[in-house]
Amino acid sequence: MDDSGIKKTGSVFIADDKINMFFLLEGAKHAQDFFDVGYGSAGGERLRKDISDNFDIGKAVEKKTSNGVEKFSIFMDLEITQK
Repeated sequence: MDDSGIKKTGSVFIADDKINMFFLLEGAKHAQDFFDVGYGSAGGERLRKDISDNFDIGKAVEKKTSNGVEKFSIFMDLEITQK
């Protein structure tokens, strides 16, 4: 596992802390983005599945390697509610 909390090895693995302490933690950097589209603090399993289903390494941007750790972003359209 690298520092990102997300690992791609045939299938996507997202560490619980990445979901609960980064994506869905009230006040965390991007939490409000997820809350705004219908994910709640108890919606970790749904968010994990949605991210896993939409993960496409071919859409990675800003790829760079630092100390042997690959870092990148993949932008996705995720939502539970229609907004």
